[in-house]
Amino acid sequence: MKKLLTLIILMVLLSPAVFSFDWGGNISNYSYVTSEEDSSDQVNKFSLWGAHSFDDFTYFTAQGSIGYAKDDYDILADLDYLYFDQSIPEIINESSALSYRIGRFYQSEFSRKVFAHRADGFNVNLGIPLGNLHLSTGYTGLLLKPVTDLNTTNADIADDDDDDIKLAPKKLVTVLGFDFIDILPGQQLSLSGVSVFDLRSDDLIEDGDTSAEASADGNTGGKLNTFYIGTGLGGGISSSFFYDIFGYVQLGKTLS
Repeated sequence: MKKLLTLIILMVLLSPAVFSFDWGGNISNYSYVTSEEDSSDQVNKFSLWGAHSFDDFTYFTAQGSIGYAKDDYDILADLDYLYFDQSIPEIINESSALSYRIGRFYQSEFSRKVFAHRADGFNVNLGIPLGNLHLSTGYTGLLLKPVTDLNTTNADIADDDDDDIKLAPKKLVTVLGFDFIDILPGQQLSLSGVSVFDLRSDDLIEDGDTSAEASADGNTGGKLNTFYIGTGLGGGISSSFFYDIFGYVQLGKTLS
């Protein structure tokens, strides 16, 4: 057993030299205390990351962590991210490029106000002289519940309070957008559409039920599917003045 453990340690330590694999670790602490009663928290986290470059256009990156949060969880081991990147230059012509990413990584729309979170999925980006066209899709149901912020329905909140449920709400998030670069000198116009589908196996209430009837039956609500259409404009007016404005229209359907 000792020989096997020694061999594993040597493989980890020597792997950067043998496989051109970069790795490292981080230790972080976040603490706050306020004058309000019971208003304090502390989060400690140790992360171990690794990255490998297959060539100038292809990469693999991963990070795992062990954390402790005073008010939320004792010890939590998590896969923070794990993804594969590839870029393909001159996909259409000399002024274009295609890139994609597959795995667990941070996804968002341009404002990062409607959706900005880790998810398991893919992202594709096509760069052309006019701007960037991008599409991403992510599934959140494999993330650990204590390190997510995805509750949008009564059913999500009920699951969050249930210690037997370990994973985050099952949602499928798709973002389609286009960024017009330098539509005016130094200005960028962004267009975006976001869909969020609740992938629960079935609704907890039925069509025709009212909220009062659902509560009387002991149910906690139904699915929530939402859609967002937005646009934003940002850039610099001078060397010391920048602005960023945006707006979204929301549509959706729910039985809760």
